Amino acid sequence: MLPYKKPYLILKDELLVIKKYINEYLNKGFIHPSMLLIAAPILLAKKLTGGIRFCVNYKGLNAITIKN
Repeated sequence: MLPYKKPYLILKDELLVIKKYINEYLNKGFIHPSMLLIAAPILLAKKLTGGIRFCVNYKGLNAITIKN
């Protein structure tokens, strides 16, 4: 079974920040578009310094990963 989880509920303000991060990561080449049926939900977490951290929840992928 492929790891797929529905996206978390995201507010409009958070969606703008997420889109900014995704565009930045695409431009830098850190990520690329994919047509795979595997998906992991994303969320924003506040840093202690007051900034925002872009997080991906890979629990589903980690659950099916075969360890060495």
